[in-house]
Amino acid sequence: MLGQTLIDNGHGFYVDYLSQIRLSADNKNEIEFKKLVISNELFGSAGALWEIHIENPSEHKKFNKQFTEYVDLLTRMGIKNGRVRQIRKTMLKLN
Repeated sequence: MLGQTLIDNGHGFYVDYLSQIRLSADNKNEIEFKKLVISNELFGSAGALWEIHIENPSEHKKFNKQFTEYVDLLTRMGIKNGRVRQIRKTMLKLN
């Protein structure tokens, strides 16, 4: 879902990164998983996935909801990080 929303709105290049995260989880590579998740690509500043802008308001809202659900999944998988929690709270305000 999240990947398709990114592709549909011109941000498909993030899908490869999300695929790397999934592969590391599938392979139970905890070190690689955490390194990929707690990264500038997802949670950094300018250019990070959480900060993308989608022109269409309904698509932007859909992305925010899907990304929030993704962050919740990462948290359930063991990611405990202050920056991740901060962005999760910010995403809720954007919905």
